[in-house]
Amino acid sequence: MSDTKRRLAQALKELMAEKPLKKITIQDIVERSHMTRQSFYYHFQDIYEVLELICQYELIDQIAYREEESFSHWLEHLMALVEENRWFYRKMLQEMEWERVSNHLKPAVEAQIRRLVGSMLTERETRSLSGGRELLVDFLTASVIQYIFRYVSCRKVPKEQNAQNLRELLQVCSLICAKCAASSEKNGEKYTKNRIKTA
Repeated sequence: MSDTKRRLAQALKELMAEKPLKKITIQDIVERSHMTRQSFYYHFQDIYEVLELICQYELIDQIAYREEESFSHWLEHLMALVEENRWFYRKMLQEMEWERVSNHLKPAVEAQIRRLVGSMLTERETRSLSGGRELLVDFLTASVIQYIFRYVSCRKVPKEQNAQNLRELLQVCSLICAKCAASSEKNGEKYTKNRIKTA
């Protein structure tokens, strides 16, 4: 992040701690950062792009996929980062469409979910699902993101308990899907055998 972007982003974050986002103007930001409107528009189209930069730098870049990091540790790290700036993310979600924020978060979360699914389910266990493993990864990714959004917005659950709840929910979902896949495969085998008998 360039120094100019950093100063503008820091100014916006300071202002958000003082008043609602809808009452913050670009003029407020440039005055607080001792920059010019020209500098602002050179780097950003609007205030929402500054919000996205802050989210990218302080959250998304920090939870990027690292092969040596366990899923459990990653999830705890994610929740700690969210909790640290929970007030900021709450205000951001109040003013921005959740889908827009979700699109930024999705790649980082999806990479971890894909590893979790890969460690718990075999290709054979997900083969009978319509859409296969990718369908399951997409579903769990969206579920994690929405769970975090709701936690930020309204839930009063300690971050440690929240991370544990989320981890257990993911494990349960994966196990249920594995059972469904196994059951579907068995039913398919029975159907095939019955067709052979009646042929």
